[in-house]
Amino acid sequence: MSIDWQIWTEDGRMKLPRKVVIAYKRAEGTPLYTPQLSKLQS
Repeated sequence: MSIDWQIWTEDGRMKLPRKVVIAYKRAEGTPLYTPQLSKLQS
């Protein structure tokens, strides 16, 4: 399986992940899975 992925982090001191993008390149239509993360506690 061929995928592209990204992890988006917030600016600031902690650099917590806020969004993940996964693209399935070989699947028809290149579907994306994009969860957005909030209220993370360190």
